[in-house]
Amino acid sequence: MASLVESVREILSVSQKTRYDSFSDRYNRIFMVKVMIVGTLFLGFNWYADKIHCMVSPDVKLSYDFVSEACWTQGFYIYPSILPEKDTVAYYGIPTNLDNDGRYASNGKFCVASPTRGNSKDEECVPMKKRFFLQYQYMPFFVAALGLFFYLPYVIFKLVNTDLVLLKSDIKSMQDADKILQAYFCRTSQNHLNQMRAKVIANYLIKMLYIFSNLSAFFLVNEIFDGRFIAYGVSWSNWQNMANEVAYDYMGRREQPRPGNIVMPTFGICEIHEGARDFRATITNKHKFICEYSQHVFYHYILALLWFAFMTGLFISTAGWVYATVEFLYVKTRFCQQAGFDRRISEWLSYREYEYLKIIRRKHIGIYYQIIDRLQEQKRGGSLQNPRQPIGEGTLDRKAFQQKNYEKQNGYV
Repeated sequence: MASLVESVREILSVSQKTRYDSFSDRYNRIFMVKVMIVGTLFLGFNWYADKIHCMVSPDVKLSYDFVSEACWTQGFYIYPSILPEKDTVAYYGIPTNLDNDGRYASNGKFCVASPTRGNSKDEECVPMKKRFFLQYQYMPFFVAALGLFFYLPYVIFKLVNTDLVLLKSDIKSMQDADKILQAYFCRTSQNHLNQMRAKVIANYLIKMLYIFSNLSAFFLVNEIFDGRFIAYGVSWSNWQNMANEVAYDYMGRREQPRPGNIVMPTFGICEIHEGARDFRATITNKHKFICEYSQHVFYHYILALLWFAFMTGLFISTAGWVYATVEFLYVKTRFCQQAGFDRRISEWLSYREYEYLKIIRRKHIGIYYQIIDRLQEQKRGGSLQNPRQPIGEGTLDRKAFQQKNYEKQNGYV
């Protein structure tokens, strides 16, 4: 267990390094992927360490180990119409008498719908609907696969935004505003205006893809549990608001089961057919056992973690998409002006070039102001396709640039 906790700690740790995507994207491709990995580790360890226990009467000739293993293999079922009232054995979906598999339509009392040994079939008894539960042995693999939903958009992001990655490395290596201007602000065939527009649109679609990833993962889990997962987190929240003596009174005073038991009950009915033959006799028998599946208790907490992670991821992804939309409109309508920007430059530059300037400003303020100065000069006498004059040798700091721009605007230069 100590090694497992240490592995989880290492997985959840986040290293400090340069990141190219926004916070909303990083939440999904880092945090959500780590949540899926941690869930996989705990679910796998849970199946390895925990066992199934069944109530086996001494009169039954089947061995306890055989019954437990058989019930683990074939699963179990409950009657979901039975609430944890006084007519149950303190277990959700299980009647007091295991022979009672139906109810009367007139008064709702339990009855025997199918004939058993010592009980004849009651024609007026309506069989209760069963809900079967397999052991979900595939769940660790399924949760691990969900991590791909949240990492795949980042793979696409890296393919689309190779220019942003190169720009950050070029700022460190070149330390030359003229070369950066030639490489990223000259609209050549390698950096055509249509290509830059396509990258902006692709980034917008990637943010929508993160929203789709959260929704897809959420509804896939909900589909596995036949629609019972969709309100799981809300049910847990409501459960926490119940009084303690009501919420945990498992002997029948509650009017509703625990939220975890609705998704994956911890007790169920397991049926096993006994068959044997020797020279003297042939034995054919059918047994019903109540089995305890303690593995499902751990599932309750993992599923709660997944539910709230999906909801948080959906909210953050949507917020990131809205922010990107507002920022794009804000820039394109020229309300967002950088310090020292000539308004005509913002009309002249594409949105992709605006993103270049944001990165340059954050990484190297000196180079940023040199490029702004050069772009203003190009606007007056040149074009982006044919920059005419090299940038001066000196590095303008922010105050010097602002002073120079102030003098130009007021006619001193």
